Amino acid sequence: SCFALSLAVFAVMIAGNIVAAPVFYFILNFLFVGCRTVVFSLIDLMSYGICSTESTFGNFLSPYYYLTNHFFASSFYAPNPKSRFQITEMYGCAAAYFGAGLLILVLTFFIYKKKHLETAGDPVTIPFLKPIFRWILAFSIGIYGTIAGQYFLKGSYYSGGNLLLLLFFMSCIGALAFFASDMLLQKKFFVFRKKRLLECGVFLALSWCFFLAVDWNLFGIETQIPREEEIQSVFLSGIYPIHAREEDYSNIIEIHEKLVESREEIQQYFRKYSENSYASSLDITYTLKNGRTLTRSYFIPIEDFYLSQEGYPFCLLEQLSDQPEYYL
Repeated sequence: SCFALSLAVFAVMIAGNIVAAPVFYFILNFLFVGCRTVVFSLIDLMSYGICSTESTFGNFLSPYYYLTNHFFASSFYAPNPKSRFQITEMYGCAAAYFGAGLLILVLTFFIYKKKHLETAGDPVTIPFLKPIFRWILAFSIGIYGTIAGQYFLKGSYYSGGNLLLLLFFMSCIGALAFFASDMLLQKKFFVFRKKRLLECGVFLALSWCFFLAVDWNLFGIETQIPREEEIQSVFLSGIYPIHAREEDYSNIIEIHEKLVESREEIQQYFRKYSENSYASSLDITYTLKNGRTLTRSYFIPIEDFYLSQEGYPFCLLEQLSDQPEYYL
């Protein structure tokens, strides 16, 4: 297609050797989804009640991923209301990518006119793309290295209290990845100049800010609870699976609110009794009227001390589950 060809030509223009060009072509096809996955992986690790963050936002910015996940050949022959990709959407998508392909070709032409011969052999030939390459690579490796180190030493972030450990991992692994990527770009080992050290310090400072924002729930993800009028259906997987009735939506929202309010108490319990905890799991999956889904997953302590408290989330869940309509 026009878009695939233009993207391939663009990858060749920004790469300075034959090895880097196919690598960049692959990266460009998955860049946005890849960066989104990195960010959501950290959110899943650090946030209370978040087990798997799913999003389709911006999928079109990763062309191959978008097309393979939404395009079905059967839609040509048997279109139906449940098809992800209808005929009209196909035409619109093809037109959009064709237009984007033409713009990329124009951009590639200007890059070609400005490209210096002495950049041949460099992994990246465009100067302003080099810091972007360094930062994306260092942040991605730093995040996944931090997640691996966290699980290796602690097993889970669920109990909280490991922020300093995560920052330590990110500082060490992120800095190593930052300078390793610069060595790759500069094709030499001595890259520890004052300017680059300062840039690495800024990179780590911004990374710490992001970690703190996630840990302090500045994005409001942990406290996100849908309103009753927004809910199409609710599925609970706890004591046993429940497809909730509409009249019980308010009770489920109350249970969810109690769990959010009890975050510190619950995390303190798991910090203290991580090896000998006595808890029950609860997954809440909301299907909203706008077609989106919202899933939260919790572990709830079921020690006698907690069960004796009035309005304790697990007690409310038991009351909901004990209704004859759910097990008869």
